[in-house]
Amino acid sequence: MKIDAGLVKKNEGTLKIKLKRIGQVMEFNCVEVDPERATQLDEDALNMSMNGSIEVSTFDTKIKMILLGCKDLRDEGLQAHFGCQTPKDLIKKLMTKEEIGKLADFISELGGLAENTEDEIEEIKN
Repeated sequence: MKIDAGLVKKNEGTLKIKLKRIGQVMEFNCVEVDPERATQLDEDALNMSMNGSIEVSTFDTKIKMILLGCKDLRDEGLQAHFGCQTPKDLIKKLMTKEEIGKLADFISELGGLAENTEDEIEEIKN
């Protein structure tokens, strides 16, 4: 198979969201996350408790997905402008839970990944 290696590119996209906390539309330039890394994030979100029940921690998974796929939010100047010490603090300051979910889902979709964590958990329980 002869394919030019230069043709292989990560999917990119821009998502515009009107952020409720600042009352303005922000553009987020994103790239897909490596499939292996994205799968690892999903696996890390699932935890087995001592009594055998499955616990899901999707918030940190979504934050990590955003930070891997949207380098703008890792900008130290932007963090300083909003008085934040970490990219996670910046996201929490600027975005609501729903906005975080939209951006994380958008990045997942760029990589052909859908967030089916709850469906997968339901399947595991059955």
